[in-house]
Amino acid sequence: MKFTEKLRQAIQTSKSVLCVGLDPIPERFPVVIKQISDDPVIQTEAFCKAVIDASSPYCAAFKPNLGFFEALGARGIKVFEDIIHYIPDGKIIIADAKRGDIGNTAHHYKKAFFDTWNCDAVTLSPLMGVETLTPFLTTGEKCIYVLTLTSNPGSDDFFKIQLSDNRTLSDEIARQCGVLNERFPGQVGMVLGATQTDAFSSLLSLNPEGSILIPGVGVQGGDIEALQKVLESHKGLPLINVSRGILYGPEPDGDVSGAIESIASRAKEFQTALLPISSRYLGR
Repeated sequence: MKFTEKLRQAIQTSKSVLCVGLDPIPERFPVVIKQISDDPVIQTEAFCKAVIDASSPYCAAFKPNLGFFEALGARGIKVFEDIIHYIPDGKIIIADAKRGDIGNTAHHYKKAFFDTWNCDAVTLSPLMGVETLTPFLTTGEKCIYVLTLTSNPGSDDFFKIQLSDNRTLSDEIARQCGVLNERFPGQVGMVLGATQTDAFSSLLSLNPEGSILIPGVGVQGGDIEALQKVLESHKGLPLINVSRGILYGPEPDGDVSGAIESIASRAKEFQTALLPISSRYLGR
């Protein structure tokens, strides 16, 4: 199945463009998770599976962030593998790896995320050139999300640097993504931060049919109404990521089921909040 077909089905089935980011921080786990074991690796697996159980009805995708698993060593990578297999069929799995390298290294990153782990998509940094992206574009079943304009304050350091023709580096990345997406339809998306909606219109016009991964809603303060306006005319499918805003909240009472209920409640709140955006894609 083509990536865009699977993404559309996932959005329609869940009635949501919500993507749940899996950023497990053992220090922030609920007490009921910590009581399972003193081992942060075991805690992480239990917590991630609880998040998946709780939020699956309300989201189209999951985005495990490799850094949080790599910090736990080899056993953390095994947890990453296990939770990928635990995610229900039909959900989009995005490996948030932000890789970017040339030649044989890029081919091996592609093999890791697409062949070995069978993720649907991966986030990539384009700063070493287009040649770091093309090794991933070998099948229409997968997608890359290219860092184009991120939501963190430090994005200004590079992405908004002006080129000689007064365009920004983000503009050029978006243009190159658009060119690639014409060669490899549906396979080249962009990461655009929800705190940067003032720049969305020009960037989306340069990759008019590209899928969009949008972090920055929730703790980072991205505005859902502003997103709705800038996405109205874009032909590509969006996923709006929320991580900490769903994973962490007031300490639940009771056992693990209480933690699941608390996470589910937050996920449902975001599904509802995003419905003005999601509804555009439900009848197509």
